[in-house]
Amino acid sequence: MSHDAAAALKFYSAMFGWTGEVSPEYIELHLGKEGIGGIFPMSGEMFQHVPANWMPYFGVADCDATANKAKSLGGRIVKEPTDIPNVGRFAVFGDPQGAMFEVIQVKM
Repeated sequence: MSHDAAAALKFYSAMFGWTGEVSPEYIELHLGKEGIGGIFPMSGEMFQHVPANWMPYFGVADCDATANKAKSLGGRIVKEPTDIPNVGRFAVFGDPQGAMFEVIQVKM
């Protein structure tokens, strides 16, 4: 997550050789042909006092089942399971202590 997604892409491209596939909502990062991450532009008032950060993703077999399990264990759903066209399905959680993470079910 970055307040200046273009500058972040420039930095990580130079640092690690990553390339970016830009869409209106997101920049998908690639190493060669493999998708390895992304840059989410932090724009708007809700991000005004939030520093740029990395949010870990964990690969799962079933995003919806994982969301249900997280809820049953006291986790908080921040973003309900959502499809990403041509990529898969993801959700954003807060654990019972407040730490944030995401899960992704990659389309095969």
